[in-house]
Amino acid sequence: MKRQVAGFWRMIPALAAALLLASPLAFAQSDPLPSWNDTAFKKAIVDFVELVTTPGSPGFIVSRHSVHRMMCGPRYLHRLH
Repeated sequence: MKRQVAGFWRMIPALAAALLLASPLAFAQSDPLPSWNDTAFKKAIVDFVELVTTPGSPGFIVSRHSVHRMMCGPRYLHRLH
């Protein structure tokens, strides 16, 4: 039992270091392209990506994986034969 407790306490510094190194990754970026200058081209790209990735927007594009899932439902199984 003492050996297990000692092993646990030896892992604490490694876990703390991993959490400290990973913490900056947890914060969401407010700017999706931080290294780009604020130009009309950058705004157009960001607007386009938001348009095609927001469900319910007029330009929303369904991913190939989602289409595959929908097409594998019971209504479409007869097409596989």
